[in-house]
Amino acid sequence: MDDVASEPVDGLVAEPVDDVDSEPLGDATARRKKLQKAGIGAVVVVAMVAAFMLGSSGSDGADQAAGQVVVPRPVERLTLQDLLTISGELRRDELQTINSAVDGKVSSVLVADGDTVNVGDTLFDLDGRSAVAVDGDFAFFRALDVGSDGPDVEQLERILSNQGYPVGSIDRLFTESTRRGLSQWQFDQGYGGFTPEPGEAVGISLSPNSAGYQVGPQNSIAVVVGPNVPAGAARVTGQSAGSARMASLVAQPVKPVIDVAVTPAEVNEGGKLTFTFTAVPVPTTDLTIDLTIAGDAVGGLERDDADYAEVATTFVFPEGQATYNIVVQTFGDDVVESSEEVTVSLTQQFNDSGFYTRGPINSVTGVIRANGSTRLPRLTIDSASDIVNEGAQATFTIEADVERNEDYDIPIGVFGSATAGVDYSEQDDTVTMTAGATSTDVTISTRQDDSVEINEWLAVRIGTGPDFVASAPSTATVVIESEDLPTLTLLGGGTIAEGGQAVFTIVADQAFVKTTSVNYQLSGSATQGDDFETLSGTVEMPAGATEVSVPIRTIDDDVIFVPSDMLVADWPAQVGTVAVDDGEFVLQGSPVLTLTEPVFTVNLSVSAADRSELKVGQAVTVDIAAGGQTSEGIISELDTSATTNEAGEETYGGVVEIAAPLEGVDGASVTIDVILAEKVDALAVPVAAVLQKGGKREVRVINDDGKIDRVTVEVGLVDDEYIEITSGLKGDEIVVVSIDEGPTSG
Repeated sequence: MDDVASEPVDGLVAEPVDDVDSEPLGDATARRKKLQKAGIGAVVVVAMVAAFMLGSSGSDGADQAAGQVVVPRPVERLTLQDLLTISGELRRDELQTINSAVDGKVSSVLVADGDTVNVGDTLFDLDGRSAVAVDGDFAFFRALDVGSDGPDVEQLERILSNQGYPVGSIDRLFTESTRRGLSQWQFDQGYGGFTPEPGEAVGISLSPNSAGYQVGPQNSIAVVVGPNVPAGAARVTGQSAGSARMASLVAQPVKPVIDVAVTPAEVNEGGKLTFTFTAVPVPTTDLTIDLTIAGDAVGGLERDDADYAEVATTFVFPEGQATYNIVVQTFGDDVVESSEEVTVSLTQQFNDSGFYTRGPINSVTGVIRANGSTRLPRLTIDSASDIVNEGAQATFTIEADVERNEDYDIPIGVFGSATAGVDYSEQDDTVTMTAGATSTDVTISTRQDDSVEINEWLAVRIGTGPDFVASAPSTATVVIESEDLPTLTLLGGGTIAEGGQAVFTIVADQAFVKTTSVNYQLSGSATQGDDFETLSGTVEMPAGATEVSVPIRTIDDDVIFVPSDMLVADWPAQVGTVAVDDGEFVLQGSPVLTLTEPVFTVNLSVSAADRSELKVGQAVTVDIAAGGQTSEGIISELDTSATTNEAGEETYGGVVEIAAPLEGVDGASVTIDVILAEKVDALAVPVAAVLQKGGKREVRVINDDGKIDRVTVEVGLVDDEYIEITSGLKGDEIVVVSIDEGPTSG
């Protein structure tokens, strides 16, 4: 060993106890701090102590200190901690004071001192209105009604929406939607309107529309709007099914997509180009289709040397029909001409918001080849009227561009949505053009019935034959209009509470054939916009429908938000002190109760000297005498300025964040052990084993020869019992803690 001095022991030689040049390190390094050893406890080797008893049986007659005892101890590996013990106390921080928002009587207090309050709990009732704990950013400070604007409205709407009460858009404006959500929330809390009103009536009556329907004898109803009070029953009348029916009836159909194609792609002069329009899905109502006609071929009349019969820029695509054809008749002449083009394009209505949508193939071109065919009479057909009433005659006129000196038959086809033998009389399939004539009529008799039905259409088409050429237009159409109208009656009425919804239903005795506007009038003591939401006075009856329902959404104008209805705090919170009793009258602004943190905060107080050794984030152990409770924690806050007491002593405060809650009373004292330093697996010996000699520190080591050697060491961390050896020992030695006087003889 380095720096070693050996002293012989007779058998085992004990050092003199009165070594004046040495003093125990423990006496010289007394500290103000509590120092603690953590880890494996030291083991006193009792057998060794017994072995080192010095008796009178020395060897070689050496002078011995009879009766002295050597106390040895093995060198150990331990975890050492340098702890600073300071004082503290348990405190619950006061969060806020809940004051009465209005003058009123405390109906009941539902919490007591020390209770923990969570979101949704009711703390007290003021004039029968529950004061409920809610999450929010700030306390409500004013009453709110329709028209109120501000961040408190936005907070109220967010609270209601989060709890499942719809309020429409969450914004700063208190609207009727806000009031409906608040009304349901207040209803569920068990109280009704703030200022209940007497019942008010809404009268509804049908108005005539001679073009679309007739009004039946049952054409008016009344809805009574009563006060909103909790009754334990649903507040929507039994007409809700009608509302659902209405929603389904007014659903908008999918707009058809229209494409166009041409066949054949090329024709000789005098031939026909057929432009076919296809709709997907099939239209549910007649559609007016807009076209653009272009190309270098000229449309018009043949006598004006046009190349083809002019094509109209609009046509009606019949409902229920998947395709529709426009046949373009080209004109022949004796002039040799190069090919010419006719281009037909779909034009989109209303900037893509019309009743149909153009498909990807929305423009096609047909080609007219050169002439060369022999001229024949070219026939066209037209209707004397676009519309005829049921029971009237529909007249179609076929015209030829040239006369012939003999009769010839013209095949015709009659078709349309009207049914032969039901809606019109059966018709021959040919008509004769007499010699020298250039026109002939086709007359069809329509039939009348009493059914309300959609207008039907009837068309006559010129067929093909060897003696003529069917020219455009080769088909003419007439609409057979039904004068029968459905009769309407009105259902509904009854009594509802403010804020509820009633429904009145308009019922037709036969289905409407067209979407029709139905008009109604409102009357009564209830006022639109104040007692119920504004109604337009008209509703559409969809084609094919026999009924439509209109909701009457009443306004619960008794509903006002009072700031005491909802209590905003950092929940959960502990009730500190309840300041009122059941039945007590309180004034606006008077304290009702205080709130504190639900768990204790550990506050510390230290001197300036101890404050210098503390910092935020240090690990601590908090000990409370009550029940022997302890908790690990860390220092979360430390004051940077001192507080001076009356004696002039400066102290610094701080806060300890604990891992496990401690049970106690407000103000209970605790001790706080702060870990200032720690060494894990340190080489350690008892403090008493280290001697101070001059400027050095030494330990006495028993060597293999039974002698005691003095070894110079360097030390580190010290706790109450042990000291760290940083150099001088290897860890397998046995050191001498002390040499004591043994028992005397006898």
